[in-house]
Amino acid sequence: MNPRHWWEELVYDTFIEAGVSKKELDPKFEKLFDSLYMRFTSDRGYSVFPDAVDCLKELQKHNIYTGVISNSDERLTQVLKSLRLTGYLHFVLPSYRAGYEKPDKEIFDRALGLVNIPIKPEEALHVGDDINVDYRGTYLYLF
Repeated sequence: MNPRHWWEELVYDTFIEAGVSKKELDPKFEKLFDSLYMRFTSDRGYSVFPDAVDCLKELQKHNIYTGVISNSDERLTQVLKSLRLTGYLHFVLPSYRAGYEKPDKEIFDRALGLVNIPIKPEEALHVGDDINVDYRGTYLYLF
């Protein structure tokens, strides 16, 4: 199943589980879903923390390699471009392209392989927002 179809099923099921009847949803769903999907393919569906660009610039000044590892689909690169962040990143690795999701060790290996210099796992820093896939994933990766 391609990512768009997966999201389409998830959004449809979410409306149904929220109590919207199929009779009411079906005639409007395609237009509604297209609008939602496109919104989250651009900067319209996201915002950048106020200090993010300054932080990335500072890391760049110190020649620190930065990248994004995300359990996401093929839209991630386009979203980061529309947010004007790709110029600060050395790589973008969505799980869709990697073939693995965090916390799987393989996605972290692939990310390290995208950097042009050899970096050991214990020399890398991963920042995330999910204790299970980000913190525990990197902990299990190292130990």
